[in-house]
Amino acid sequence: MTELLTRAEASNYTETSRHADVVAFADELCRRTKLARRVDFGKSGEGQPMVALVLSDRGCFTPELARKQKKTVVMVEANIHAGEVEGKEAVLALARDLTLSPLGKKLLDKLCLVLIPDFNPDGNDRISTSNRKLNLKDLEGQLNPAGGVGTRYTGEGWNLNRDSTKQEAPETRCMAALYQAWWPHLFIDCHTTDGSIHAFDLTFDTSHSNEPLFAELRHFNRELLERVAKAVKRRHGFDSFWYGNYRSEGEPRSGWHTYPALPRFGSHYRGLLGRLDVLLETYSYIGFPRRCEVMRAWLLELFRDAAKNAAAYRAHTEAEEKR
Repeated sequence: MTELLTRAEASNYTETSRHADVVAFADELCRRTKLARRVDFGKSGEGQPMVALVLSDRGCFTPELARKQKKTVVMVEANIHAGEVEGKEAVLALARDLTLSPLGKKLLDKLCLVLIPDFNPDGNDRISTSNRKLNLKDLEGQLNPAGGVGTRYTGEGWNLNRDSTKQEAPETRCMAALYQAWWPHLFIDCHTTDGSIHAFDLTFDTSHSNEPLFAELRHFNRELLERVAKAVKRRHGFDSFWYGNYRSEGEPRSGWHTYPALPRFGSHYRGLLGRLDVLLETYSYIGFPRRCEVMRAWLLELFRDAAKNAAAYRAHTEAEEKR
């Protein structure tokens, strides 16, 4: 049987997947394994299918079955900003590896993974070498694949990571319905960041909007991130740290700070719902293949942590539901 490759892998990381590639990859994966199912959850602003891949064993492909089988639900959103394509490629490759190799056997017994590889299909397909072009003078852009990447905005001009409160974009409303249906214990949002020059392959964060409301949950969320960062370093060799930038650009001694805790940002919105949330930002000034590798490593170790500590994930989120 022909090896199933992403467009990035097949092109030796000179290109990124178009939405048609994502859909074709998902369909072929579902044809090859009973551990994956494609679930469409709406249409983009320009009418493209919004596609999720659900991975689990025992035919656990619905929210109802996940609850009945007491699975820990982990939802991953990639490509919300379609110039930041590493999550898209990592999600597809990891979905394949978890279902077509022994890698996911123990994980899929405990977890139900709901993976959205391309949340911004219309922005994704506006691929150009001009998008997110590297500009070190202004600390913008990234080291792109030679074939270019998509746009930050949707085809209709929405920035989906500023739309969580108003939910004006059709993509945001589709995601909100999917989230409410599955009510994941853990949500992971995949990005790539420019900005300050530092020494880390990936920076991570969680919601800051929930500090006064969900102190115990937030403490657990931060602990799991520290734990996973150590696992990523130990097993994969990547360096990671909390997300942010220098307070005064170019002056490390000025301090390190993160972004505003406003609920228009996805992570801060979800933090108000009493669920676990993770923001992943690969570092734009390392090469495209390495960014895909570190994103894959982080996703895998987050899945491993969720499976190993499934009871704790469920207990903390369920406690907030009852409080």
